[in-house]
Amino acid sequence: MAAVRALSTALALLGLLPGCGYLVDLDAPARVIVTPPDADAGADPPGDGSAADAAPVPDAASPDAASPDAAGPDGAAACADPDGDGHGPGCASSLDCAPLDRSRHPGAAERCDGLDDDCDGRADEDFAGKGEACAVGDGACRGRGLFVCSPDGRGLRCDAAAGAGAPEVCDEVDSDCDGRVDEGVPNCCAPGDRRPCGSDVGACRVGEQICSPDRAWEGCTAVGPEAERCNGEDDDCDGQPDEGLLNACGTCGPPPAERCGGGDEDCDGRVDEGLLNACGGCGPAPVEQCDGGDDDCDGEVDEGVLNACGACGPVPEETCDDRDEDCDGRVDEGVRNACGACGPPPLERCDGVDEDCDGQVDEEPCTLFFLAEGSDAWVGWPPLPDGPEAVGEMVQEAVAITETDELWAFTADGVFVFDLEGFRWRERFDRDALLPQVAGRPLQGAYVLPAWWRQQFQPMAQGIELTVQVDGQSFVHSADPVARTAAFEQAVPLDDAAWQAPDAPAPGDVIGVLSDLRNASGHWPGAPSDLCGRGGDTASTVLGVVTGQAAHGLEAGHCFAFLPPVPIGAFAPLTSPRAPAPGRVRGWAHLDAVDGGGHTGLYLFAAP
Repeated sequence: MAAVRALSTALALLGLLPGCGYLVDLDAPARVIVTPPDADAGADPPGDGSAADAAPVPDAASPDAASPDAAGPDGAAACADPDGDGHGPGCASSLDCAPLDRSRHPGAAERCDGLDDDCDGRADEDFAGKGEACAVGDGACRGRGLFVCSPDGRGLRCDAAAGAGAPEVCDEVDSDCDGRVDEGVPNCCAPGDRRPCGSDVGACRVGEQICSPDRAWEGCTAVGPEAERCNGEDDDCDGQPDEGLLNACGTCGPPPAERCGGGDEDCDGRVDEGLLNACGGCGPAPVEQCDGGDDDCDGEVDEGVLNACGACGPVPEETCDDRDEDCDGRVDEGVRNACGACGPPPLERCDGVDEDCDGQVDEEPCTLFFLAEGSDAWVGWPPLPDGPEAVGEMVQEAVAITETDELWAFTADGVFVFDLEGFRWRERFDRDALLPQVAGRPLQGAYVLPAWWRQQFQPMAQGIELTVQVDGQSFVHSADPVARTAAFEQAVPLDDAAWQAPDAPAPGDVIGVLSDLRNASGHWPGAPSDLCGRGGDTASTVLGVVTGQAAHGLEAGHCFAFLPPVPIGAFAPLTSPRAPAPGRVRGWAHLDAVDGGGHTGLYLFAAP
């Protein structure tokens, strides 16, 4: 019997038993609900097998409750039916595959719920097609899924969902899911289609357009139209040749130019009009000469050729000498500067005074500052012509050349030379040509040791020594850099003995190095009471290092040891009157002029 049931179940699931066959349209546009032929459409939906749908177990005290020990008629065992569905041991129908669910027993209607409701050993056998593929929606919105039981258990439903439509594009797909394909897409066509285009009027010739594999009409092969030309042809294909192009003489092009010769060359009915000069001849009238005659036949002699001083030739130029050279009744007009003196106005400085007499005081932010030895206030200048800021470059480092009274300002691409004697930017040369070992890399620092300083420690040393630092290494110039040579010795790592001295900063933190970081009085602002065991209250700092917002001084007179760092904002020179904000400082240079002249002091470059 079990084998028969298993075979029946398999045949039912395959849809091969009579009355259980279903046809599933996978291309159907809407959801499909399949209801068994013998289901009662008006009946209440059966339960889903949960505890809520199970019939209550009869109370043992109830007269309707069947006790398995109670004897029935003729001494037979009583009907054991806990769910009260009339099925169970000792009952009229002894088989009950769900003793606690009264909706499931032999003869019950099979529901689509995954359970064996009629106790025939099969589940959902009346719902052929369950688990088969199905689809809903049109075009690109079509969604595919499987047939599953409907919520009420009476049939099947497709669990697919239709997608959202998208704007229609030319791709033979119903993208917007309205049942039409490629509608409303401009220039859309089927690959390989052809159509005529163009015109056959005048010089134009009809051509053809072909639909490309990308489903768009390609360019038309027609000829014309073109701009109308005066050539006897209808170039613009409007049915009229040379319209509006013929001149007064009835020919193409402009009319012939009138010539002074007795003819009407331009066909306007006049002869030599506008061509005879004041003297009655062809060609221009003679030019008036400063010669006492009426050369241009206008009745005036030497008109317009005498200068303001009543003589022939140009008026003498006005010069700044308290004389009226140009005879205009004014003296030195236009040649005195805004301050009323001869020559250019004085350079404006950041000192609270209007040096250039333009009515403004310190009108531009200063980019070059100078603090002379022994002075108590900075003097600054706005961007000067031909300098780094004037041409859009930013100073990164600065060094002073004692021997030549120069300041060198390093930028990302160039080296600018400032002449302290003439107080002007003198030249610019390529930085990578001078410093080939650091080409294309930003400097961490640069400083110069003058010849007199080198000779104190190296008696045989000659010339100036330039040191630049980049990527944690120092490159030392072995020749005179002023001569524009580029002979650098092998790189020296920044982690040598000097950088291991007490209070030394980490080499990787260095963003600026210079040969002297003393303030204007010649002392490091920290004034240590004891340095390297020597004692004293001052130190001559010959090497300065900048790390972030702090400055470090390296005292090298008798031992190598770094002084404690001092915040840039607390550095004594930057607290002097008219000093720039510490955050603007870009490069330092300290110049000890050999002659002790007015150039001795501290220079710095600041951002605008």
